[in-house]
Amino acid sequence: MVTGASRGIGEAVALASGRSGARVALFARTEGDLERVATAVEASGGEAFSIVGDARRAEDIERLFSEVLTRWGRVDVLVNSAGRGIYSSVTEGRPADWRVMLDLNLFGAFCASQLAVRAMRETGGGTIVNLSSVASRKGLAGWAVYNATKFGLNGFSEALRLETLKDNIRVIVIEPGAVDTGWGEGIPEEFRRLRGSVTNLGAEDVAETIVFAATRPAHVSLNEILIRPTEQER
Repeated sequence: MVTGASRGIGEAVALASGRSGARVALFARTEGDLERVATAVEASGGEAFSIVGDARRAEDIERLFSEVLTRWGRVDVLVNSAGRGIYSSVTEGRPADWRVMLDLNLFGAFCASQLAVRAMRETGGGTIVNLSSVASRKGLAGWAVYNATKFGLNGFSEALRLETLKDNIRVIVIEPGAVDTGWGEGIPEEFRRLRGSVTNLGAEDVAETIVFAATRPAHVSLNEILIRPTEQER
């Protein structure tokens, strides 16, 4: 199950999972993009099922799990990839933008993780992957609220790991650095030049890391993975 599956890292995870022969449930807001990704997953050898919904809405996530469990009876891997990053200083930021990031980057992951744990306990275990960021390790000017969501996601993930380790459920945090996905809104030109000065990761690099971590033997848990371009300083 992949949230934010219509583009970027979420799309790449869906495609990489399909190449491994997985059944992939795709969740995002844009129906046309979901259909495109579903077609690509099936062309790569996987099986795809797409559900349109908003990860900020608990009722949409509940519908996602209901439909997947009705269709396939289990959730083995959840990848919480849905998220947004909106650049602004604290003094100039808009509370509406803060709410979007809090609801999508944190609340959506909370709701999906809760339902995943309930489903995985019924079937003997599973893996939850939360897509964090290098921004979970160091505060950056202009990214204060985004930083807060990613620091929060890491703390949530570690607490969830402790709550579920006896249930054979792995909780994995992936912390990408600069990735060529068109990510970020309102980014100043100086920041774009800095990112463009190194060879960035591709979404496929992160996706392959996620699939690798999720397919380790059940007793092996790669709980926290920081993945950056070799040339990236921080």
